[in-house]
Amino acid sequence: GNAIKFWDVVLITASDEEQASMYQDQIEWRKQLGFIPNSVQYFVLPDPPGAKIGNGGATLVALDFLRTKFGASLADLRVMLIHAGGYST
Repeated sequence: GNAIKFWDVVLITASDEEQASMYQDQIEWRKQLGFIPNSVQYFVLPDPPGAKIGNGGATLVALDFLRTKFGASLADLRVMLIHAGGYST
């Protein structure tokens, strides 16, 4: 029928490796339970070590990762980018 097409790629940014690992565990758990589609490629990217880079820096890191991973075919993919690396104070 007229099913709505979901994202091809979901990329989540995290503030560090520990947070990225927790997000990856949650993704796998939700895939196993059928809460999120298995047909989607999920990636979690931690910020590089060092000074905090914010959403702008995380966006550049994510775009570089996607360009390297998918090359020219990136233009044909539906990508959702979720910034989830912030720590509120």
